[in-house]
Amino acid sequence: KQWYQRRVRGAPLGKVLDYLQEDLDSMQKELENWRSENKYHETAIKAEESHMEKTLEPLRDQLEDTEQQIIDMINKINSMKCNIHNNDQKIGQMLSTMSFTAS
Repeated sequence: KQWYQRRVRGAPLGKVLDYLQEDLDSMQKELENWRSENKYHETAIKAEESHMEKTLEPLRDQLEDTEQQIIDMINKINSMKCNIHNNDQKIGQMLSTMSFTAS
């Protein structure tokens, strides 16, 4: 701000406007540079995300298969527990029947 005030006091208005135009041009170029850099980084991020998705896809499929195997195994275990319980009841009935007939 002080720089502009000093320039305005010591220079004609036309010269001040030239400085302002130069500053505006410089700021416009800098803005374009930042926009260009931003676009470059956005493209790089999108490429990395795409690569990451391609890398993760087989792992997600493997996880899904493993989770299904776990569910299947739990179902088998529960079925076996049910069979053991039923067989245990049958054995108990057979033993109680044998003990009544032996008495």
